[in-house]
Amino acid sequence: MINFVKEDNHNNLVLFIHGFTGGKDTWRNSSNEYFFDILACEDIVEKNCDIAYFEYFSKLTDFYATTKSNLGYLKSLFSKNINKSKQNNSVE
Repeated sequence: MINFVKEDNHNNLVLFIHGFTGGKDTWRNSSNEYFFDILACEDIVEKNCDIAYFEYFSKLTDFYATTKSNLGYLKSLFSKNINKSKQNNSVE
């Protein structure tokens, strides 16, 4: 899902995409500020670019939050019961 931080219909887009086990908080610094918000304040970016971040589901993202044991994790890998909104999507 693409979430726009700044959308002014410019010809340029700065798109933030997290890693395999990341999320929106990948772009947060130690002061709890998002890098894309800081970047949006730069004059050249403000005048020329839209900014967005792309979030996608990856099964490992939920691993630590929802699995209490290694056995539970292994079972979840082979489970066919995945909510459609929480399916890993191909690159295409």
